[in-house]
Amino acid sequence: MAIENRLAGRGARVTGGSRGMGAEIVRRLAAEGADVGFTYHTGKDEAQQVAGQVRSLGRRALMVQADLAEPTAAATVVAAVAGEFGRVDILVNNAGITHWGALAQTSLEDFDRLVAVNARAPFLMMQAAADKLADGGRVVNISSGVTSTTLAGIALYSGVKAFLDQITKVAAAEFAARGITVNAVAPGSTATGPFAHLTAAQRAEVGAAFALGRIGEPADTAGVVAFLASDDAAFVTGQIIYNAGGQRGPIRWTG
Repeated sequence: MAIENRLAGRGARVTGGSRGMGAEIVRRLAAEGADVGFTYHTGKDEAQQVAGQVRSLGRRALMVQADLAEPTAAATVVAAVAGEFGRVDILVNNAGITHWGALAQTSLEDFDRLVAVNARAPFLMMQAAADKLADGGRVVNISSGVTSTTLAGIALYSGVKAFLDQITKVAAAEFAARGITVNAVAPGSTATGPFAHLTAAQRAEVGAAFALGRIGEPADTAGVVAFLASDDAAFVTGQIIYNAGGQRGPIRWTG
């Protein structure tokens, strides 16, 4: 089967799909044949642009506005996508927020918000989708390369991503009876968010932090997600796939 048809006839749901890595994942799944429903929080204009790009590929798109910090959002999103496409074959838990700060200075508000979005939301999404995913379905969680290292200043962020890694492994065991695979992709630093507008000189400078000599791109992670969502990965489950370009440490640049 040609790669552009690898996901033909499948319905996908992606959280946080209006910008950055999430938008690239949405576009990649659609390019390989999937209809895609995705959530956005505040970026309606960006979400409409991504939906238009999906439709230009001949696939159906569904935008769902949701604050995933709200416990009721998961069931609402799952029901909306299942109702639109009639089935859900692929769930990608991408939405997340970052937090930098020493453990001693982390506020309770920061703790609660990060846990709600980065840990509870994907947990509830998998829970809500458990009986709606088609047999042989796919769950892909977006983790982070920080879980493989120890770096001062990201205790909270790395802690909640480690939680996501562990529930990925447990869910893989629980969903296996129906042929549903559950995996996580753990990117390194990627040219999105605060790193989206690096100059050519800054890119060359930060490339020193990677064995492959360059910062990651959203497409690097989207390609791994599409593979895990396909039949080519039917025998891969319970895995945390580090997609970090051999990153040696945090990226830094001057000017």
